[in-house]
Amino acid sequence: MQLTETLAFDHDDRRDIYDYVERHGSVEPDRARRALDMEPRAFGHHVAILERDGVLEEAGGELRIAYEDDAETAFQSEGVEVRIRRAREEDLTGLVGVIRESIGDGTYVDAETVADVVDHEEVLLRHNELESRVFFVATVDGEVVGWVHIDAN
Repeated sequence: MQLTETLAFDHDDRRDIYDYVERHGSVEPDRARRALDMEPRAFGHHVAILERDGVLEEAGGELRIAYEDDAETAFQSEGVEVRIRRAREEDLTGLVGVIRESIGDGTYVDAETVADVVDHEEVLLRHNELESRVFFVATVDGEVVGWVHIDAN
């Protein structure tokens, strides 16, 4: 699914599953099913359709929103390989740390607000009727070293 894609669901249960996963970033399927009070068979059916339609994916035993843009760019700078890509939920801790480092003495108010929101919500990527939020990260040896935030409301 593209981050700019308009959301459309032909069944309320599918919308409920999407909304739950979107709010939590990634979630174990059984936890989502119990939270939504759905029967296992119905839940499995709806998840299968959402996966088939490219809306959800299962990774590491957890459901998450399936974004198509997983392109990564690599370049060398002063002998160090830097990779730039869209952030993933597993980047959350490293990203918040890098944002907080960039704040320094607290004069970078926008970054401080972003860090607080992401830290509180514990979700990096948001795509719903109210907002679309995405981060791109720069990594060195798999560690987040830089970031950019795009928020489209």
